[in-house]
Amino acid sequence: MAFLRQFAPAARSAVVLSIIETCGVDAEAYMADVTERIQNDWPASRWDELMPWNWARQEMPLSLAA
Repeated sequence: MAFLRQFAPAARSAVVLSIIETCGVDAEAYMADVTERIQNDWPASRWDELMPWNWARQEMPLSLAA
């Protein structure tokens, strides 16, 4: 409930979701996919591919699959 009483976290969330939506990406699918990729040890050298303007929903490469 503390989240509901504070404006700052909601404002930050709104900014992030607005950026994602502006790129023409489904925000829910994007966040789920990117979170899963990061949890599965996505290489830091390839994080630029995870930005919403570069992101494309696709199967994880076999070299990164667990």
